[in-house]
Amino acid sequence: SGNNYYVNSNTNMPSILLEVGFVTSEEDNRSFDKSLDENAEAIADIIFESIKN
Repeated sequence: SGNNYYVNSNTNMPSILLEVGFVTSEEDNRSFDKSLDENAEAIADIIFESIKN
């Protein structure tokens, strides 16, 4: 398929590319910083669950 991202299609192992935010203003940046740990933990939990199953 021509829709693969280079970073995902040129690897010898399963891969994912996560884009978790696009910070365009000081307010967006503060909001992102506030929830960084919570978002990182949620992403890690989802990845670990998918590996277990």
